[in-house]
Amino acid sequence: MMMVALSPDAKEHLDQYLKQIRMALAGRESIDADEVERDVLSHIDAELSGTSEPVPAHRLLAVLDRLGEPNEWVPAEEAAWRRPFAALSARPGDWRLAAVSLASLVLTVILMTGRVMLWPLPLVLLPLAFVTARINIALLDDRREPIGLRTWLLYPVLLAIYVPLFFALIGGPTWLVGNFLSDDPSARSRIAAMTHASPSIAAPALVVFVLGCWWILLGLVVIQTIASVRALFRPFAGFIDRRHAVRLTLAGLVLALIGIAALTLPRFLVATVSAQGIARPDAKPVDPVGAILDAFRTHPLVAVADAHGNEQVHAFRLALIRDPRLAGIVNDVVVEFGTARYQDVIDQFIRGEDVPYSSLRRVWEDTTQIEFDWDLPIYEELLRAIRSVNAARPPAQRLRVVLGDPPMDWENIHSSTEYLAHMSTLDRDEYAVEVIRREVLAKNRRALVIYGGQHLLRKNAVPNANDEWARGLVAQLERPGIASLFTIDPETRIPLSASQADITQWRKPSLALLTGTRLGQMRFTAPAQRLVRFEDQFDAVVYLGEPDEMTTANIGRTRCDDAEYMQMRTARLSLLKPPAGAPVAALGDLLRRSCEGR
Repeated sequence: MMMVALSPDAKEHLDQYLKQIRMALAGRESIDADEVERDVLSHIDAELSGTSEPVPAHRLLAVLDRLGEPNEWVPAEEAAWRRPFAALSARPGDWRLAAVSLASLVLTVILMTGRVMLWPLPLVLLPLAFVTARINIALLDDRREPIGLRTWLLYPVLLAIYVPLFFALIGGPTWLVGNFLSDDPSARSRIAAMTHASPSIAAPALVVFVLGCWWILLGLVVIQTIASVRALFRPFAGFIDRRHAVRLTLAGLVLALIGIAALTLPRFLVATVSAQGIARPDAKPVDPVGAILDAFRTHPLVAVADAHGNEQVHAFRLALIRDPRLAGIVNDVVVEFGTARYQDVIDQFIRGEDVPYSSLRRVWEDTTQIEFDWDLPIYEELLRAIRSVNAARPPAQRLRVVLGDPPMDWENIHSSTEYLAHMSTLDRDEYAVEVIRREVLAKNRRALVIYGGQHLLRKNAVPNANDEWARGLVAQLERPGIASLFTIDPETRIPLSASQADITQWRKPSLALLTGTRLGQMRFTAPAQRLVRFEDQFDAVVYLGEPDEMTTANIGRTRCDDAEYMQMRTARLSLLKPPAGAPVAALGDLLRRSCEGR
């Protein structure tokens, strides 16, 4: 009979505790359950003496936590399964059971990492090591004997189990969700699409939300089972009480709210931006050269997209190269249409030295590309324009042309198989990045980069793509923070007037910044692709006219009349078949038609 009065809730908890003790003692005739119950009640009376009555439930639960689990009231000598282990720790200072525990762990590690595993012996030894360590500590507690230096034998065994178990419990289903999202790009893309966030934000946000919910659930369970948690992680969890469980629950609530915010905020922002889209200002035309000069003040690299063969884009490039305002500002011109194998040849030519035409033409004819785009006269004309500009400038202001296409040994390529095998080893954008790093950035120079528009894209437009970044040279330079580029698209295919009607009144050429403008909000990708806006891909646009005003350069007559050239180019075009639905049976027919159409 207790002397202290309990509240109804407290009395219910006490009755449940005493019932569990009697169940644990059932069948043990040598133990008097009534005596054990009296012992428990006397402990509780002593702990609660002086407490205001009736004693509330939380006060009683704190005492019960200190008393331990009901089954801990079963004397150790009555647990028959522990007797063989107890024989190895029968007297004070006995190290035998601790040695068996550590030896079992060491042998497990040796078998798991060695050549001979003797499976499933490790599955037996590891639990044996853990059980013997736990029993050894329990026996020492029963004798009130300190662990002492046996800590170095017992604790490594316990930690080998407790550490993975702790992280498994703390992470819970988060590990499964994280692995699933990591292995399934389409799942990340679906989550991103639902939340209007990028996959790099949506997936981690979902993991944070799941982790928060799990911590809330785990905290609530621990609040009700403090004694079980202490017993599970004995002897390391003796300090844990309900306050720690409450903190875990609150931390989970915070994480869940952060995850919800990260998942829902992008949708809200997209809706807000869409609602404000009409209020975005129109893009304003400015002088292209002045804007590019401004860009070079903050960027070491300015990239201008090349619409291959477009004459209006070519005329804009020529005007840019010849403008005296860029003298001394731009040091290099990095081009896609030349093979780095002949960098020494182009250096000599651009410096004004005499170079045989048979050597010079190999700069653009022997790139990795089999097509004849670079054979169009506009590309040779750009190189000659740079040479001419240099002739009128002092040495410190002269331009250098840097060839960005990987070297190609055409002398050793005779079949489609050999060509494709060689191309499979190349990453043209990665090579261009290395050239820019070595020839421009490492020398603290500034460069105008002339490459096809696909190489300058920042964002990946492929649906369900694993990475939001594109794979071109701009993305490879900016993503790791190697350099920041100012990118310009002289747009020739998209009717810009559909997004901003007054653009047709602009002077040609005109440059306009895209960020924060109505034109920048224009969808840049096809409907079947992931939504990417104009301002996400480029910093500025150069207006040269509407698509129906664009013209394409023709192959030069001298090329068509050059039998050696025609044989070389036709042979290389034959290395690949035309794509399905192409208007020709062989790619060489495109060259012959271009020559006939002159």
